[in-house]
Amino acid sequence: MFAVVMRFQFQRPPNGDLQRTLEDIADQLCHFPGFYAHYGFFPTATEAVTTHVWESQLAAEQALQKVGPTLQQVIVPQLRIPVHRTMGEVAIHRSK
Repeated sequence: MFAVVMRFQFQRPPNGDLQRTLEDIADQLCHFPGFYAHYGFFPTATEAVTTHVWESQLAAEQALQKVGPTLQQVIVPQLRIPVHRTMGEVAIHRSK
């Protein structure tokens, strides 16, 4: 398994449209080959963190390329700083 964690720091709290865009992107990711899971949360009023879990690095990279234009057009202009993204093979996995 391969995980992608992205941290978005917005200039101001996301409005309803931006929130829906984040949800739409999550919905799109679910339909790509190799998708396992998506988790998202808002640790502060101006920050969002997402975690995507994939079958492989290739599956993750292909999916991110497809949603990249939406991220660039809608999300990036709303950011205070660039998206922080980290990726890697899942080393520990537990679920109930």
